[in-house]
Amino acid sequence: KQWYQRRVAITAGVLSPEESQKIYPLMRVDDIYGTLYSPADGCLDPSSYVAALSRAATMKGGKIFCDTEVTGIETETTFGRKRVTGVKTNKGFIKTSKVVNCTGAWAPYLSEMVGVDCPLVPFRHAYVVTENIDGIENMPNLRDHDLSVYLRLQGNGLSIGGLGP
Repeated sequence: KQWYQRRVAITAGVLSPEESQKIYPLMRVDDIYGTLYSPADGCLDPSSYVAALSRAATMKGGKIFCDTEVTGIETETTFGRKRVTGVKTNKGFIKTSKVVNCTGAWAPYLSEMVGVDCPLVPFRHAYVVTENIDGIENMPNLRDHDLSVYLRLQGNGLSIGGLGP
């Protein structure tokens, strides 16, 4: 995965158990050799993100089409540069020069329509959310690749889920 880290400029480093515990005081470190720490790592709430993009787009004159399936994206190439000219939908053609891909799990399919690689691999998985945990605020996300689990902040609690299929 190093090629991907360089491609998107991910900063990461290996921390000792002691350094790990300074960043995540609630972590038990007597059974680890170290951790991989990515200080810029994070997560976002997809619904809030799409709502913010929608709000910003409509403030700038954009239009939102609900319950409208994109069936194709038309482009033209001018001076070696591909540009969007319109979007085909199940409700007709929309002439536009801009498209914002807010399709979540379907993002790779939409991106593929214009030949853009979208390195997203969606899969369903189960997770649980804890009640509030004192001292958890502002802690980084955790992933245990040996056990295929992750822990991420959700409010003042944790969302705990599996990474496997």
